[in-house]
Amino acid sequence: MKSLALVVFAIHAVLEAVLGLNALISGGFSSLSAEQLAEMPPEVRVSARFLGAALLSLGLMGAWVIFWPGVRSPVGRQMALLLAGFHLIGLAGAAFTALFAPALWISFHTWGAMVIHGLLGLGFLTISRGVKLKR
Repeated sequence: MKSLALVVFAIHAVLEAVLGLNALISGGFSSLSAEQLAEMPPEVRVSARFLGAALLSLGLMGAWVIFWPGVRSPVGRQMALLLAGFHLIGLAGAAFTALFAPALWISFHTWGAMVIHGLLGLGFLTISRGVKLKR
């Protein structure tokens, strides 16, 4: 169980930190080309930077749990429950986007977000409940 918790928290910390830094620095999203980034209005760039800061803080929170209280501590389990909620809401948001997208390419683009959010959400939910996995 501890190795699953370490893997889930580590993957989460790295992904959120990398994607958050990218959005924070570039003022855009990772799926956009350089030309699309240049054409973005300032309001969208500010919201992308805000999203980047939020993702970076979630990644740092996951890293903090690994290095200080520990992934199996009561604090680690509470953080896992909180992160499970965030990621399951993210899964619902990605599914909503895929269902009501105005273009088919947007629907296909959200599948990656749905898979990642779903796996992380279920992983964090498993950690928070302290489920013993059979060997």
